[in-house]
Amino acid sequence: MGEYLNFDKLITPALVRVLFWALLVVDIMVAISDMFSGYFWRGLAILLLGPIGIRVYCEIVIVIFQINNTLTEIRDAQRDAARTRPS
Repeated sequence: MGEYLNFDKLITPALVRVLFWALLVVDIMVAISDMFSGYFWRGLAILLLGPIGIRVYCEIVIVIFQINNTLTEIRDAQRDAARTRPS
């Protein structure tokens, strides 16, 4: 629990996966709504292109967090190396 309170472990990457599925459901509902309210082609475009855009956005967010994790590991490794290096 202390990892989360000190922000040592991030919860956002897990939330991004939930956000992806929620946005996907909203995308499908909007597309079907458009298709049945006279905007068939717009609804079809949303249905086909929306999931791709949502996926790309979520992947970008996850990559940003992976970059942060990698940089944190590099920093920690350098600190450990500096501690064990003789003066």
